Parts: sequence; structure tokens; C-alpha cells
Amino acid sequence: SPELDGGPVIMQARIPVLESDTADSLARRVLSKEHLIYPQVVEWFCAERLSLDNNVIRLDQQVLHEPVIL
Repeated sequence: SPELDGGPVIMQARIPVLESDTADSLARRVLSKEHLIYPQVVEWFCAERLSLDNNVIRLDQQVLHEPVIL
């Protein structure tokens, strides 16, 4: 999309915010999940399991109504 990260969401991770978190510790945990999500989604796309047409995402030929949760 013309906007960075402005397209439909394909995959997300849930990350708890701990009382002991700092901005840095939370950012590290988020980044560790991003490092899992990005290659997985790229793999799906390269294997032609993932497609996007008119802002509709399909994974394994099924419409993805909500993001896959890691």
C-alpha cells in the first residue's frame, strides 16, 4: 500500500505487558516475535499459500477474516 504498514494484517503475536517492563524490555520481546512472524509470512507468500487481491487476504485459498495469531 502507499502507506508503510498500511495494508491488511496477516499475522500478529500477543505479548503481555509486564509490570516490570521498561520500554526497552517490551520492545525486545516485540522484536523477537516480529523475527518469527516476518519470515513465516514471507514463506507463505513465496510458497503461493498467501495472496492479496483487492485488499482481501487468502491463506491456503481461504479468506483470512482475522490475523493469524502466533
